[in-house]
Amino acid sequence: EVWFAYAGAFDFAGREAEAVAPSRRARELGLPEEELPRWYVQLGSTLRNVGGHAEAVALLTEARDRYPGDVAIAAFLA
Repeated sequence: EVWFAYAGAFDFAGREAEAVAPSRRARELGLPEEELPRWYVQLGSTLRNVGGHAEAVALLTEARDRYPGDVAIAAFLA
């Protein structure tokens, strides 16, 4: 969870490119299930902001399939 917070701090500071690696690391280390919808939205948004549009769409599509009722995921995918 610390890596996820670290990535979020980069996002908040407008340093999105630096947020990608710590965000991926957070997932690799195993985030709790209840954090995953937020992780998908945060990384998807970050990827979009750094020009990774196709990857963002793929990630958010995976998230929508996994959490079909999550309105934040649906909004960011739209």
